[in-house]
Amino acid sequence: MTWSALINATAAALAPRVTAAGGTLEVAQSLAEARAFLEAAPNRWRLILHWEGFSGNAKARYGMTTHKVATVIQQRKTLAVKPGDALTHTSPSGEPSIAERIQTVIEWMCAMQFPDGTSADVAGFVLSDSQWLETLPNFQAHAISWELDAAIPPYNQKIALTF
Repeated sequence: MTWSALINATAAALAPRVTAAGGTLEVAQSLAEARAFLEAAPNRWRLILHWEGFSGNAKARYGMTTHKVATVIQQRKTLAVKPGDALTHTSPSGEPSIAERIQTVIEWMCAMQFPDGTSADVAGFVLSDSQWLETLPNFQAHAISWELDAAIPPYNQKIALTF
């Protein structure tokens, strides 16, 4: 599975869900572009999708690799949570908190199923880690990193080495 096929399929699956939840989906082609998105104030909450690269895989010899993908939730800050209140506190306008958005995005990513023939692990995306990111004043952003084991496309040529 190529990284572009993975990102395109993931974006196609997420886009209608993000839109239905009142947000926008941005696909970053590079880490620099993902950072640039965080520096521009969105009109509504947004989900930034970014392919971070490959990482090692114990089955690399057999054509397996691990794709690293990031989802970043960015939104305007809702009212601060008071001691004793739940983290699911919403604003007076009914806007969900970032904690609720994080949980929703986790559910969407974990629910994705890869059909036969895509060479992806049937376990799908596995949550790797998450972290808060610096963003604009009055906004908040949280990145969630994912891993997906998948076969790399077969090589069509052989290059002989001479020693």
